[in-house]
Formats: sequence, structure tokens, C-alpha cells
Amino acid sequence: MLLATRNHLLLVCFRLAWIYAKALAHEFCKKSRRIHPALSWRLRSHKSVGQCLRPVFDSRLRSSGFVLLLVCMALAPGLPAQVSTGSISGTIVDAQKAVVTDARLALTNTRTNEAYRTVSDSNGSFRFTLLPPGTYRLEVSKDGFRKIDLENVPVNVGADTGLGNLTLDVGSLSTSIEVTNAPPAIESTQAQISTTLTDSTIAVFPGILENQGLDFLALTVPGVINNRDLGFANPNGTGFAVNGIRGRNNDQQIDGQNNNDNSVAGPALFLSDSEFVSEYQITTANFGAEYGRNSGSVVNVVTKSGTNDLHGSLYATENNQRLDTLTNTQKAFEGLTAVPTFNDLFVGGTIGGPIIKDKLFFFGGDNVEIINTSTVYGTGLLTPTPAGIATLAGCFPGSAGVAALQNYGPYAIKGGSPRPQGTPQLVDFSGCAGVQEDGIQRALPTDSRQYNFVVKLDFQTAKNHFYGRYIYNNTNFFNLDPGQGAAASGYPFNEPALAQDYGFSWTRDISNHQANEFRASYGRESVGFGGNTIGNTTPSPGNLTSALTNVTFTDPSLLGFGTAYFFPQLRIVNTYQLQDNWTYYRGRHSLKAGVNLTLQRSPNTFLPLVRTTLFPAPWPLPTHSPSARLAPKSARRWLRSCKPASSILVPLITPPSPRISVRTVFIPGPSACNSSWRRTRSWKCATSAMPDATFSRASTAIHTSWASPICIPT
Repeated sequence: MLLATRNHLLLVCFRLAWIYAKALAHEFCKKSRRIHPALSWRLRSHKSVGQCLRPVFDSRLRSSGFVLLLVCMALAPGLPAQVSTGSISGTIVDAQKAVVTDARLALTNTRTNEAYRTVSDSNGSFRFTLLPPGTYRLEVSKDGFRKIDLENVPVNVGADTGLGNLTLDVGSLSTSIEVTNAPPAIESTQAQISTTLTDSTIAVFPGILENQGLDFLALTVPGVINNRDLGFANPNGTGFAVNGIRGRNNDQQIDGQNNNDNSVAGPALFLSDSEFVSEYQITTANFGAEYGRNSGSVVNVVTKSGTNDLHGSLYATENNQRLDTLTNTQKAFEGLTAVPTFNDLFVGGTIGGPIIKDKLFFFGGDNVEIINTSTVYGTGLLTPTPAGIATLAGCFPGSAGVAALQNYGPYAIKGGSPRPQGTPQLVDFSGCAGVQEDGIQRALPTDSRQYNFVVKLDFQTAKNHFYGRYIYNNTNFFNLDPGQGAAASGYPFNEPALAQDYGFSWTRDISNHQANEFRASYGRESVGFGGNTIGNTTPSPGNLTSALTNVTFTDPSLLGFGTAYFFPQLRIVNTYQLQDNWTYYRGRHSLKAGVNLTLQRSPNTFLPLVRTTLFPAPWPLPTHSPSARLAPKSARRWLRSCKPASSILVPLITPPSPRISVRTVFIPGPSACNSSWRRTRSWKCATSAMPDATFSRASTAIHTSWASPICIPT
């Protein structure tokens, strides 16, 4: 009933505010009529603006509107406007539960000696806002009462530590009561549901210290589940879903600043070393106004800061295959007699301390993880074995299609020592009997490298707290499988990634009742998909146009070859963010206002952006033809000059010899075209250079990933 009443009052307030705004605008227009003839240019000067606005804001509308604004804001829920800081609140009462006003409160960070002071108001209430996370000591005193010393008061990011009623007993100020007590178990100061794990708690979780990823911590929170193969987002260890909402709807933050990959979601920078982290917080429901990006959860990873104590850590873990055994798959299908080599070495260290005691602090950390391993990639999809290719070459001498298989097919790529998987079988084709086919497998090194470091500086004065922070994250994974047997056919890819993040924060205590926090950050993520260690059969993003076309068959039992149609690619995400949070409180009411400006720029390199084509033409285009506007102008002019007839083959990228890098689309179209461009560019197509049965059973022809024939320049 109380909540419904407040909601109705809020609606009334906002309605009255709208009426007030319209009245103010009307008054402004009426007052400004006297300068209307020159309004277009006079309003450019501050003097003209002042002349026009002064009559309006000198009126009674100004004071009434301001009061209305305060009433509406006071009716709003009092959640703390903070995402990288926390707060402490409570009420001072005496032994008879009467409120105690003007009690002096002194709060001290036990690690940095940063001090905050305030007094209880007319309701006995107090609040310390925008506090850096950590452990604090609170001292409460007033003449005629015994002093209270409350130790080990925790402050977590994005949360208010409600201490409830603190009782002052009558007595001498020289005597004190020392209290070591946790906050109340029931949250009474905010509706937001957050779980915070501090560095001391994180240190006891198995697997976290081995750099396996911090998001495993989220699985310990109610309402969070592992989404397994339904993640579709970057995981920092594991993918997870909250309250039934898909995993892509989780907001990732570092020190309250954006850390989201705007392409596939998940974190852009992977901060997985627990020694770099002071808190891991996940908010799962009843989000505050500061959180508006995602509906699933908000994960905020808070980096460590230096303190007055010089401290550091050295750590290392090592994992290998020496106690492992072969799996059933490795025994039955991969033909292995020994466990593949695997060695995971993770080494790191941190150091932090004071530069100027109680004023300037530093923290730094560095780690490296080196994984050496190998993977046997295999597929049961059929491809001609070396003996089968020799048979095809004898049956169809001079065939361009057979030549493509010999030069670019699965057995043409020697890296990883390709060999048949299973028992070969003989297949009879039209005009060529006894072609040997089988699956294929190859063993490739699938190592990975990861290098990370963080540096952070904190500076504090009586009223201000500043920090600057930089994080570096460099990873590379080698010879990954795009799927559909691509790695087994000799076309794996590397995934190099570099992410960096700069952060700055300035928190100022304006008075005993208000504080402000300003934050700025810049993050850059660069992720590539391309290259490999067996001759760059999948080229790097910088050599995108040299990629071999992807060859597939309409017969799903046959193995294709060539670069995956979505590789190579390069994704860059530049994120700029400015935030400001202002908090004012009086008694049990708090007012807050803030702004969050985020700009993301993503210059990407992606194969469909280069090779796609859809020409304007007077004949119908096939539905499988992708859209493209990047074909040569001469090709477009040629097409416009052609009349509809049978079919044509349109080259989109000029193929550098001798690689097959032609992207083609089979378009029903002209048979007679009067153009020098067509005459100077001739093409030989695999489907017309040999019988269909050469590469497939029945009448199935060889096709690219867009169901278009392979063409080789002649």
C-alpha cells in the first residue's frame, strides 16, 4: 500500500513538472517577444540570453519549480549513485532509542588512513558516500556519552553498508566501547541484490588462482547457472546465465567502467588473475539507476590499490599430462598410443605500497601463462586419399578441378602429417572406377600464450581521492578449428588478441551532505582471426583478399576445403566513457543525479564486406546471392550492357596467381555481352572442365560456400 502510494505521488509529481515546464516555456516565449526580431542572432551573446531569461527566473515560477523538483527527487528510492565505490549509513540513538543529533563521526580506511568526517543530523542519521572499497574503522563521539569504536566495517562497490542503530551510552567521553561486529544480516538500506566476494574470499576458491577465469565465482550466486553451449559470448572462464536470461545479457565492468565486447558480448579485456583483484561483484536483480545497459546481470571487477604497507606476492602453477590417460575417442578414432603433450605454466607477481605515506600509493602486477599442447583434428567426412587423387588424375588428365584438389585439397596441406582416418573405401564414379576415399586427421600444435600486467596509482587529500589505472592483456591461440572439418582439411586459424584499458577517477567530498565522483576511461580491443602455423593456409586479416575460396559439396558426406567463408577477419572496439555521479542526502532522503556518456567505434575487417556482390540487373537474382557493392565499375557497366540469356560467372576479386582467390556468384543472365572487359578476362570453371561425377556422386557439382562454381583464371 505504501509503495503504491509513493508511485502515485511520483506520477503526480512528474505530471506537475510537465505542466510547470510548459508554463515556463510559455512565459519565456511571452517575455522574449520584445527581442524576437533579433532573436536569431542576439541569442548568440550571453547578454541577450540573460536579458531574455532574467524575467522568467525572477518570477515565482522559479522557486515553485525548484521546490517541486526537490519533492519529486525526495520521493525517489534512495539508492547510492555509485558503481566503483560504496557507502556506510546508520542512525545514532541513546539508551532510550531517542535520536542523538550532532554526534561526531570519524571514519578511517585501515589500509591507507584516508579519513572522512561528518555529524549526525536532526534525525540522528549519517551517511558516508563514495567510499573506496576496503575495511574501515568508525568512531562515534558526543559530549556526555561514551565513545564508540567500531572496527572492521566493510565497504563494497555499488553497495551501502547499513549499520542500523548505533547506541551511545551516557558516560565520560574519555571511556569508549569497542565493537567488533558485522552489519545486520538483513539488507535494510537498498533493494538492489548484489553479491560481493573480496580478495580474501577469492583466494580460497579452487581453480581461480590458476588463471582459469573469475566468472566461475558467479556460479556460487543464487539464480546463476552455467549456460554451457548456449553462451554465444566471450567467457571469462565460463559462460553463465542469470534468472533465465541469456548469457549475452550480462554487463561486464572493470572498476565500474564499460568492458563489453560489442560484437559477441562478454568481456573485451580478460582480467582473470585473482591477485590483481580486490573485489568481484555481481548484481542480479533490482538494479539501480546507474545500471541500464543489460537486463541479465552486472559483473564488476575491482582492481587492487596500494596501501601504507609494502606488500607483494609471487605465485606459480604448473599442470601437465604426466598423470593423464588416453580417452576412448583417442584410442578408437585417433589411433594414439600415448597421451599428447600438454604443459600449462602460469607465473606472476604483484607489489604495492606507499610512495608518500597516507597520500600517494602504487600497485602493480604482471603474469604470463604459456600452454604447450597438441590436438588431433579428425573428421569422418570423405575426401579422396592420395591414391584416390592419383586415380582421378589418371581418369581426367588436365582437369582443372582435379588440379585444384591436388594443389589446395586436404592432402595438399602437409602440416600436421595428414593421414586417413578409419578404413578407406572404394567408390565408383561415372568414367572413373575404384576411387579411394576416407576421412582424414592431422595433429597440430594448439599452443596459447597470455601476457598481462596492471599498474595503478592512488592519491588522496582531505577532500579528494584520485586514481589512475592501466591494464594490458595480450593473448594468442594457435591453430583453432573453425568447424565442419576445416582444421582437419588443413585450414585452421590463429586468434591473436590485444586489449588495453585506461581508467581515471576523481572523488570529492563537497560537504558533509554531498559528494561527487567523476570517472573517465578508454579501452581498445583488437581481435584477429587468421593465419596459422602450417603456412598461413588461412591468411591473416591483412592479407584478406588472398584467401582461397571455400569449396563445399552439395553431398553432405563429402569434405570441402579452403578458407572458412567468415575468415579471415579483424575486430577492433574502441570504447570511450565519461561518467559523473552526484549524491546529496538529508536525513533519510537522498538525492542523486548522474550522467554516463559512452562512445564505441569499431573499424572491422570482414570478408563479406570485401567479396559480396549484388549487381543491379534487369533479370531476377538468385536468393542465395549475397549483397555487394564492391565489384569493379567495369564489371557493373558490363552487366548493364548485357541482355538476359542463360548464365554468367562474375569475378569479384582479381585472383593473384596461382592461388584460387576468386569469389564468384552464379547469376542467371546474359549470354552475349559487348564489352572489352569480358573479352580481356576469361575464366575456366571446374564444373564445365570435367564431368560432374569427378568430384561427387550422381550429378552433384563442386561449389563454393555461396553455391557458386570455382573459376580459375586462364
